[in-house]
Amino acid sequence: MSGFTCSSRAQCRLNGLFGTAVALCTLMLLWSGVAMLTSGAAPLAALGRMAGVWLTLLAPTSLSVLLWVAMRATGRQPGWLTSGFVLIGAVWGIAMLNGVARL
Repeated sequence: MSGFTCSSRAQCRLNGLFGTAVALCTLMLLWSGVAMLTSGAAPLAALGRMAGVWLTLLAPTSLSVLLWVAMRATGRQPGWLTSGFVLIGAVWGIAMLNGVARL
């Protein structure tokens, strides 16, 4: 495994919470992307729509995944602030996907 090394019990729980929220964000972005690409629209239009949705409606979710990439690149462990932001991104993604599905 290539996860972060825990320095305390609280840090281990925080790492798990952070990783789970990032996994949810990634799955939501993949799900929305596949749904748009298989909608029957022209491929270029579907890619444009997908990028637009990821940059507007799912911006906090997209930023959560980018934050994870930045933390992996720098080798830093998540703190409470970064975990909170990623959790907000996951909750935002769930709310947006449920709201868009009902339209």
